[in-house]
Amino acid sequence: MMEVLESANRGGSSPPEFLSTHPNPGNRIEELQRDIAEDFPQGLPANLKP
Repeated sequence: MMEVLESANRGGSSPPEFLSTHPNPGNRIEELQRDIAEDFPQGLPANLKP
């Protein structure tokens, strides 16, 4: 979902993240990936994979 939001925002101008009402989708993707790697260092369990 965050990748869809990020691609939809490309090409348009947006305010700096600190002025925005929502975090930058690209930053959210990085944060989510860090959280997943921290919670699942061996990779996602089979029942959580898409």
